[in-house]
Amino acid sequence: MAEKMEKNLAYVFMAESKAAVRKEAFARMANGEGYSGIAFV
Repeated sequence: MAEKMEKNLAYVFMAESKAAVRKEAFARMANGEGYSGIAFV
């Protein structure tokens, strides 16, 4: 049971990390295109 929990936690951490990277890239793109208000949402 603990092994499955560790795998699930590792998966969730990886998914959230990828999401944060995508959000950061989107924010930089929006800011570069003049949508600074969207960049900080």
